[in-house]
Amino acid sequence: MLTLPVNMQFMLGMTAQDLIDSLGGPTAVGNAIGIRMATVSAWSQRGRIPVIYWDGLIKFAKTREHALDYAALVALHTAPRDEENQ
Repeated sequence: MLTLPVNMQFMLGMTAQDLIDSLGGPTAVGNAIGIRMATVSAWSQRGRIPVIYWDGLIKFAKTREHALDYAALVALHTAPRDEENQ
């Protein structure tokens, strides 16, 4: 039986919006990594978090005791979006 690492179990089925919400929402994420809330909100709408922000997001997630790492963000980034499944 295949056992996924904890970070992958955490991210399984999670969307960009789910991740952002679990970290306190667009305002909290934006403030933590030094960008506008509107930018973070746009990630939720697109379903993708640009790679350039991954370092800051991982550091912020650690302060929230989240098991977030690059592998989890790659899985989120490469997951099919709803409109791709239609």
